[in-house]
Amino acid sequence: MSFVFSCDKSKEKSAMELIDDTIHLFFYAMKRRNKSPIGPMVIDYLKEHQNGLYNYLMKIGKEDEMTYEDAGKMVTDDINNQFKVGYKLVWNDSLNQCMVDYDIVRVVGEYVGYSK
Repeated sequence: MSFVFSCDKSKEKSAMELIDDTIHLFFYAMKRRNKSPIGPMVIDYLKEHQNGLYNYLMKIGKEDEMTYEDAGKMVTDDINNQFKVGYKLVWNDSLNQCMVDYDIVRVVGEYVGYSK
C-alpha cells in the first residue's frame, strides 16, 4: 500500500514521526491477544453495519452456523496473520516506480489537491 502526504517543510519531521507512530499503533491493535481480542469487536461491528458479511462469516467452514466465539477467534487469527509480518515505511519514494505519468497526475490532482 502506498499513499502521498504533504505538509510544510518545517513540519515534515514531526509529521513523519506522527505517521510512523499512528501506523505502529494500528499494527499493534491488530495483534492477537487474550484480553480484548480484535475479532469479536469486528464481528460486533459487522453485525451492526454489514449484516450480509456478518451472516457470511457466521456460516464459514461449518454446515451449521458458527458460534460467536468461533467467529471471533477466526477473525482474530486471520487479522493477526495478515498484520504479524509488520510494515516498512519508505519515505521520498517516487510514484513512477509503480504508476504511469497519467495516473500520477490524476491521483495527485484528484486526491491530493495539486494542480499544474
